[in-house]
Amino acid sequence: MNGRGHVLDLLSAYALDALDEAEAALVSANLVECASCRAQFAGLAETAGRLADLDPSEPPLQLRGRVLAAIEAARAEQAAAALSPVAPPARRPQLAAPRPLRWNWVRWGQATAAIALLASQVWLIATLISLRAQVAVQGGAQTILLSSNEAPVNLQSPDPASTARGVYHYERDLQRGLINYYHLLPLGPGRSYQCWMEFANQTTLPCGRLTIDPDGAGLLLISWSKGAPGRIRVTLETGSPAAPLGPTILLGAIQP
Repeated sequence: MNGRGHVLDLLSAYALDALDEAEAALVSANLVECASCRAQFAGLAETAGRLADLDPSEPPLQLRGRVLAAIEAARAEQAAAALSPVAPPARRPQLAAPRPLRWNWVRWGQATAAIALLASQVWLIATLISLRAQVAVQGGAQTILLSSNEAPVNLQSPDPASTARGVYHYERDLQRGLINYYHLLPLGPGRSYQCWMEFANQTTLPCGRLTIDPDGAGLLLISWSKGAPGRIRVTLETGSPAAPLGPTILLGAIQP
């Protein structure tokens, strides 16, 4: 293997800071002299940066809001009950003395504690699910970046004025790919960014929905069962169509 080929094999690990000092120095020196190596490394570094941005410790913000709202509602209900007058019980024959009013406050306190405990358990479960999902994305992405010998594919918009961009890394033997996308515009209600794989036999298959962070960026792992796609397309859709119907946002051709 020539020196440049060896360096290309090390680029993915270099982007993930997974080389020892000698190998890192070799790659660093080669990047100074080789323009094509720098271009390939730029795509790898962008994807590695997105992996570093993933934060598995935080549950989804919408779930957090719902849990906090449930706890606050329970507290407000308890406070309102404490301020409202207690109507005297109707006179009727009783077999035993009525329970004292203090028992009601104990019951309210127990109910509030139970709600708070349930909310904390829901939060914990959501955090664990979010953690597991993000760890799976990180592991799958690192596997593709470290094992792939294929050059990354740039995904660009057909609209010259668009700032949307993407990079597609893939490993044919694993039949898996990773899309790193950024500068996508925020979505309105009922709209979504959908990924499609286009094969040589004119078949088009969905490969997932793109979720975006506040900066319009994200990662998407995709897989296929037979052959390999010839193009990756991202469209803006309304609803969940079975085939691409909306305008193309990103498009990239994969060299055989």
